[in-house]
Amino acid sequence: MDNPLVSIIMPSYARPTNLVRAIESVLAQTYAPIEIIVVDDNGVNTPFQKETEKLLSPYISDRKITYLKHEVNKNGSAARNTGTRASHGEIIGYLDDDDTFMPTKIEEQVRRLQEAYAINPRVAGVYCNIEKQGYKKANNANTTNKLEGNLSAAILIGEVRLNSSTILLYRFAFDAMEGWDERFLRHQDWEFCIRFFRKYEMVLACPSTCLVVKHHTPNFNTRHPEKMAQNMDFFLTEMMQDIEKMPKGKEILSRRYFNVAKHSFELKRYHEGREFLRKSLKYNSIGVKECWELMKGIIKGIV
Repeated sequence: MDNPLVSIIMPSYARPTNLVRAIESVLAQTYAPIEIIVVDDNGVNTPFQKETEKLLSPYISDRKITYLKHEVNKNGSAARNTGTRASHGEIIGYLDDDDTFMPTKIEEQVRRLQEAYAINPRVAGVYCNIEKQGYKKANNANTTNKLEGNLSAAILIGEVRLNSSTILLYRFAFDAMEGWDERFLRHQDWEFCIRFFRKYEMVLACPSTCLVVKHHTPNFNTRHPEKMAQNMDFFLTEMMQDIEKMPKGKEILSRRYFNVAKHSFELKRYHEGREFLRKSLKYNSIGVKECWELMKGIIKGIV
């Protein structure tokens, strides 16, 4: 099989110091050819944009990367669309600025994708497992994904864990999907994958090895916990028709709304918590374990 050009799109916002580490992990790949496109989503002439461009100037001048700037901050989905539409690769990949690739990541994934596509033309993407670094001990566990095919329900129920950095896909799939939905501020990976699985399937590369390292850094949810509920509600509302058709659709909706209700109680947003609990109970009743989880959330909010 040939080695098609792989385009790696790197959106960046407010974390310029992570970018060099991420870029170097792509430059160290055992696969060629690769093009790297960094999309600066900070907004032109903002302090973070100026710092980002300064840090990346050696890579820009040496033409190791293509550097694009948004005039104003948009969001991660918009940055991924900007970068993908400016790219030239037959295969597209993404790398968040707080993640890194292991050296054989692209080589292993391209091989697996090409082999699977030759057998089944519905296979248009490939993902991999993630090694987590710098997380709290309770959450410091690598993913052990094993499933392949249509993974939409498995992602939402928690049987498969992935993010945009773990995925490679054929450009024709991106074009057919018309890119990332820029309305989504959170859960962009889930939304993108659910639309992907309406037409295509995904396989797993190197199930016993983690090919992406996720370095723990504060994200949108840790900086804006009060917006977590509305973002989840928006996601579930927009994806409702897809989720209701899934074998475990009611379980997914009940559990997701329940988690948001518990989180709302922890933040003392009691009216909001009651509303999401009502939505959870619409799809499934809760047992003793869930009642205890809810009580702990309420107690945490009071304390």
